[in-house]
Amino acid sequence: MSRLLPAQNQNIMRSFAGLLAAAAVALGICYYYLHSLPSDHGTLARQSIIDTGVKNDLISIVQAERAYIVQNGTCASLDELTSTGSLSMTQSGREGYTYVIACSGVNFGVTATHPPAAAGAPATHYPTMSIDQSMQFRQSD
Repeated sequence: MSRLLPAQNQNIMRSFAGLLAAAAVALGICYYYLHSLPSDHGTLARQSIIDTGVKNDLISIVQAERAYIVQNGTCASLDELTSTGSLSMTQSGREGYTYVIACSGVNFGVTATHPPAAAGAPATHYPTMSIDQSMQFRQSD
């Protein structure tokens, strides 16, 4: 068997010590990141899912409204869109959000609003979202 020279042994130990130090730093970063997340981990993910669903609903409403305007020359309310079959949504909102269409001739905008969270409920952010006939999306706090 070959034996390592003392200088080679020192180089291997230094490399090993450097590797351990890098691993300790990486673990420290992971620990800090995981402990800086909100205490209710499900709230953040749930809110993202709700926001995405509301945005998709707004896009569907705008597309249905645009098609309705092409066929009828004027914009329609949310009830008219669903009753004529232009929009296949079965509900007029999602998870507390309600949708309103503001019409002015062939110009329109759709707004999604949510009432404030109930007292004692987790502090959840419900932004007001809107989209216009040109598919410009806006979000306000």
